[in-house]
Amino acid sequence: MKSIKSLRHGMAAAATTVAALAIIVCAAPQRAEASPTSAGATVYNKVTVTYASGSVSGLVTSSSVKVTVTTLAAAPTVSIDTQTASILSGATKQYTYTIKSNSNGTDTYTVSKDATSSDSANIDTLSPSLDSLVETPIPLWGGFAVGSGAGYITVPGGSLALNPIADGSTVTLTVGGTANQTYSVFSTAPGNAQGDGGPESPDTITLTPISGPAITPGSVTTGTQVGEYKTFTNTVTGGKVVIDPATPLTISDGTHITVIKVVTTATDLSGVVTYLTKGTDSNLATTTILAPKLSIVKKSRNATTGGSFALSGTTARPGEVVEYEITIKNEHTTGGATISNANVVDILPSYSTYVGSSTKIDYNSAGVTAVSDVSGASPLAGSGYNLGSPLAAGDTAVITYQATVN
Repeated sequence: MKSIKSLRHGMAAAATTVAALAIIVCAAPQRAEASPTSAGATVYNKVTVTYASGSVSGLVTSSSVKVTVTTLAAAPTVSIDTQTASILSGATKQYTYTIKSNSNGTDTYTVSKDATSSDSANIDTLSPSLDSLVETPIPLWGGFAVGSGAGYITVPGGSLALNPIADGSTVTLTVGGTANQTYSVFSTAPGNAQGDGGPESPDTITLTPISGPAITPGSVTTGTQVGEYKTFTNTVTGGKVVIDPATPLTISDGTHITVIKVVTTATDLSGVVTYLTKGTDSNLATTTILAPKLSIVKKSRNATTGGSFALSGTTARPGEVVEYEITIKNEHTTGGATISNANVVDILPSYSTYVGSSTKIDYNSAGVTAVSDVSGASPLAGSGYNLGSPLAAGDTAVITYQATVN
């Protein structure tokens, strides 16, 4: 019976030891917040077992693991300095784009003109257009703040070692509840990731305001995304507007629509992230190519009888003088295409003789100027008369000359 009692005592003691072991298993404390985490941060987890064995108590055994956070791809924010512009055929317009990271780490963005870019039907696509965008990868830093101090923000300790940002980089973030405040990186200082050697001490990024207020303690909250931004340009060359000789005055302005495509290097849960400046976005570039719009109206009158200029119905007897009026107008509105090198040819009508020194021209009602005759013939005959002065949008030139009915 004694041996059975001793056996029962030993089993009870063993059970007590096992129970002690079970109730003091613990894990290291975890962060309470659920905000996003910067790439390069260390997720540290340690399990500690305190136990007793026989008469020895207070024994401790632990084991830890570290997980490094990597970059998760995110579509960037792309903005443009102006959405629309109007240029002449062959002229150029440079658009400046700003691209900003929304990621948790450094990513590389390849920018190109997307295949959905288009020219209107009346643009000669053989003319140079849209193809000047250089497909150069653009690296951008991204991260998430864990707090702020006087002139600086903090990010997870040790993260800048794996996800560095260079001094002089420009970033944007929400400060004091106001989004898109811009800053320049003045300097960075490393902290330490949490580990077996001790608790975490955050890395710091000192920022110099560009458009934002001075950063103060608490003005940048935990989980605020901080994204580097850079600019790139695309130059659009106006294509040639196609004109139907049968209806030269009905041609419409042409358009180039440039769609920018951005592809990230990192991946999200579904794969590579691609961003397009779609038609509904505020960063789509539409370039209007101004078509030439020149109108010509010719009238006549009987100068001998003092008649008025009319499109038709003028009569004259032999020996009477008919005066002709040609009005040339640039029909574009203000800011439109300028007409240059306009050459006017008007062959003298049959059964009439030119009245010497009768040709006159008036630009925009500024005053009538005589046009020199060429060998006593009409200046508009032969190779014609070049207006010389360009016609800006809305400008007119009125030419008159006389001929005697034979």
